[in-house]
Amino acid sequence: MDRQEPKDGWVATRPSMIILQPTSLCNLNCAYCYLPGRKSKNEMPLPVARAIAEGINPEWMESAPLELVWHGGEPLAVGPTQFEERLKPFVALQNSGLVQHVIQTNTTLITDEWCELLLKHGVAIGVSIDGPPTLNQNRVDWQGKPAFTRIMNGIAKLIERDVDFNVIAVVDQAATDSIHQILDFFAVLRPRSIALNLEEREGVNLHDGSPSPRKARTLWRDVSSMAPSPPPRPITVASLYKLW
Repeated sequence: MDRQEPKDGWVATRPSMIILQPTSLCNLNCAYCYLPGRKSKNEMPLPVARAIAEGINPEWMESAPLELVWHGGEPLAVGPTQFEERLKPFVALQNSGLVQHVIQTNTTLITDEWCELLLKHGVAIGVSIDGPPTLNQNRVDWQGKPAFTRIMNGIAKLIERDVDFNVIAVVDQAATDSIHQILDFFAVLRPRSIALNLEEREGVNLHDGSPSPRKARTLWRDVSSMAPSPPPRPITVASLYKLW
């Protein structure tokens, strides 16, 4: 991960990524989420963003920009105006090619205004979705209603505005036998990359869905043995909606 040999093989001498939380609030209540306080809108004070920007050492970035990953809660819950205010302290660093903004979102709050802001600031986007509806059932709102359609509406807006995105999926015990179905689904969405996170019991997550070691080994064996075939034609918003 880092750009220099770690000391003693363990500790990196220079950071390659900083995780930033613009707000603790999340509009979803995913079954496996490990973060507390997701109902509270505790926002990052602007002086904190300024202090982080001032504390970044240009010598850290010898060959690649430092990634500033805006995580949550749901980062978009802070609102586009407040989010842009927290980006401003980093403008000089970004213009010098020293930092790259990344945001991890469930896309349920994506609008044209958000697309314009993210494109304006060159923010890379990670979309949190676990697969088709039957495999995305852990992602629900605070009323327990499935979030799949709202997530897909957000993805459709990104595609409509030609906004590239990556995908991160949480794979629980039940989904390990369906990895081919998950990857085929993502092949149609055509993200730039796919990341698979095995569910873990940590923080406030008491959901008993962590894959067993045997299931995990099978999962990675299956992933390494297949490469999803791309769809026969470019994905469009109209064809995307046919997925569900």
